Amino acid sequence: MAPLVAVTRSSCKLQPAAAPLHVRGRRTNGIHRASAATCMRLARRGAVTCRADVNSDAFRSPYENPYREFLPVRSSNSRSVRQFDYLVLGSGIAGLSYALKVAEYGSVAIITKDYANEGCTQYAQGGVCAVLDKADSVDSHVEDTMVAGAFLNDRNAVEVVCREGPAQVLELVRLGADFTRNNDGSLHLTREGGHTNRRIVHAADLTGREIERALLASARAHPNVSFFEHHQATELVVDEVS
Repeated sequence: MAPLVAVTRSSCKLQPAAAPLHVRGRRTNGIHRASAATCMRLARRGAVTCRADVNSDAFRSPYENPYREFLPVRSSNSRSVRQFDYLVLGSGIAGLSYALKVAEYGSVAIITKDYANEGCTQYAQGGVCAVLDKADSVDSHVEDTMVAGAFLNDRNAVEVVCREGPAQVLELVRLGADFTRNNDGSLHLTREGGHTNRRIVHAADLTGREIERALLASARAHPNVSFFEHHQATELVVDEVS
């Protein structure tokens, strides 16, 4: 059995972030490691501006911080370790969906670099394709998708997505996603380019935000799911144990 250990660090947002469990964390001000309290004091004095650490290795400042000597480095003894059965990096639609599934079998840690709702999912607008109209068919959806992809698509993958799509959309509804509906209460379906039938489920033009809201609410309410916002993974360590 080879357990996974994620080594993370939390970003200074003028708010101390909780130290992770199954994840070893160290706080940073984006350039130099420092305690959150020290970072906050210097910020109040106008000496340094605390900001989220967005891939500091790729966007490291070429300038030395003149207050570096006042920013003590935490020793490894201050790191804490917590154990989880499942580790999820990212809190978008994929990460949250997976977390909710495996939470039925064990504890889950979700690590995200910003607030949990901040990510690509909430900015998606159009909608989700699924065959939910009796006049439509999965075969038609498959053909539309193959044509739109100039038949370069993996047909097996296309068939799986088109066949399982309706159940996944209804699962989102069960989790609380409030999609736009017709007067009779049925889901309102629109038609977009490449589709020969109406099969786009949407929440006005803020579909991604509504899906993220519903998944996030379900994940936060689950007793087996823990969130570590303003953290990022820096290493993934695999240890062989007997």
